Amino acid sequence: MKCFADVGVKGAKGCAALIKKQCDNCPFFKTVEQKRIDDMKIFERLNSLDNVTKMHISEKYNLRLY
Repeated sequence: MKCFADVGVKGAKGCAALIKKQCDNCPFFKTVEQKRIDDMKIFERLNSLDNVTKMHISEKYNLRLY
């Protein structure tokens, strides 16, 4: 099963979560589908916040929450 962070870097396989790819027992492992579901949950939570908090987070992390 492929991890969401498993990416090719200059022709070699690399990791988007870690500096050095180390897949065995990696605490960041999740499938592409798990990552998609987690991302949906994150944006649902962010969108449930009040507008002032949402604007602060949006500006701080350069996100489009609106």
